[in-house]
Amino acid sequence: VFLACCLVGCQDNPGPLPLPSQRPEFPVTRAHRAGQIVSMSDDDAPSHFVRDILTGTPEWRWAGPHPALKVAVKIGTGLHFIAEFTVADATFKSTGPVTINFLVNGKSIGSERYSSPGMYSFDKAVEDGTLLPGKDAELSLDVDKYWTSPVDGAKLAVILSKIGLRQQ
Repeated sequence: VFLACCLVGCQDNPGPLPLPSQRPEFPVTRAHRAGQIVSMSDDDAPSHFVRDILTGTPEWRWAGPHPALKVAVKIGTGLHFIAEFTVADATFKSTGPVTINFLVNGKSIGSERYSSPGMYSFDKAVEDGTLLPGKDAELSLDVDKYWTSPVDGAKLAVILSKIGLRQQ
């Protein structure tokens, strides 16, 4: 009997186990942000496309002369329209300087002329009252000149990397 008690006392006990999670983990999603910025590398980027967004890589996409995206508006004040894009050297050789008009829900909030190829960013406050909380906003660009592919007729204006609304 003594030997049996000793053998039972020599068994390997498992170490302490962690406590199970006491609350569910919720992923942080775009819906929790006041502003909405769409990076072309986002998995859900195509769900925001309205028109004239073409092919590209996971980091950028070619855009035609009138690209538009929709984003959800969480708050209607204190937002800036932002865009990161490239005027490509390949298209610039044919088009020369381009002027881009930036629009929110069809209303122009600014226009810029780009006299050389390169990477650019646009950042301008959206006038209060232009955006309605709980509604989608259409963010668009109007590019005055574009290059047309002789192979497939694709109209290429700029390369988009990011576009959206950010809180001030």
